[in-house]
Amino acid sequence: MIRLHTILCPIDFSECSRFAFEQACEYADQFGAALHILNVHPANVFGDGSDSPDSAIMDHREHADSQMDQFLGDTTGHCFPVVRTSVAGVPSKAICEHAGRINADLVVMGTHGDEANRKRLIGSVAEHVVRMSPCDVLTVHERRSRSTTCGSEASAGQSLPESAAPGSVR
Repeated sequence: MIRLHTILCPIDFSECSRFAFEQACEYADQFGAALHILNVHPANVFGDGSDSPDSAIMDHREHADSQMDQFLGDTTGHCFPVVRTSVAGVPSKAICEHAGRINADLVVMGTHGDEANRKRLIGSVAEHVVRMSPCDVLTVHERRSRSTTCGSEASAGQSLPESAAPGSVR
């Protein structure tokens, strides 16, 4: 039997990461797992030369925290714990390091990220995470239509399709 205790869902506030977040919520709800939400700011986007690096990082982190509040909505009513983290760094490396640090059983992430950040990144973050992650990775396509939302009654009691079992996704 598959057991999930800790799920990591990296987000960049894109529509694709929203679909991944909804999927991660369903897994956390079904397995009673803790859900860790991670936002990674690429290290090279801080400041315009007029701010000190520490000041730029703090400003960016505050903005990201505000975006995360809007993106996640109210996750307090669910029966699984939600832990939110924002870090600066190379996204694929930071995601894999965070997965190892929290002992994640599964990473659930979108296949395509924020278009503005895509130009700064070389290669696919999802591809690098799939190859380097210390745990299984489930990627969620942007075009996937989701009719349920995090913790909705419609998803309660539904079983996961066998093809989506975490052991088969890496």
